[in-house]
Amino acid sequence: MAAIRFILPKNLNCPNCDVELDLDDTERKNGEYQCPNCGFKYILDDVSDKEKISILLQRVQTLEEQLATSRIFSSDFWSRAWAIFGHQLAVGSIIYLFLILLFLLLLK
Repeated sequence: MAAIRFILPKNLNCPNCDVELDLDDTERKNGEYQCPNCGFKYILDDVSDKEKISILLQRVQTLEEQLATSRIFSSDFWSRAWAIFGHQLAVGSIIYLFLILLFLLLLK
């Protein structure tokens, strides 16, 4: 795992007191943070590969849950997309016909 740059998730629980923490980008990239609740200092280099795999597994499960509830993959996504496209096509056609009519009236 040393060859892969490991980045901590944005939200995780403190391994010491189990309080949920929100990490900023610097803490995530550096792999170091300190729990404001108990003062526990977490350094990623001191973590075993087993714990890193556990964190990665938790991130994958979270992403899978988000993907399952994502609006883009909902059953009515394509019907909404085609409805929007059809509306845009209809409005564009009306504007185009109006401009042609206006042009023909101006030519007379």
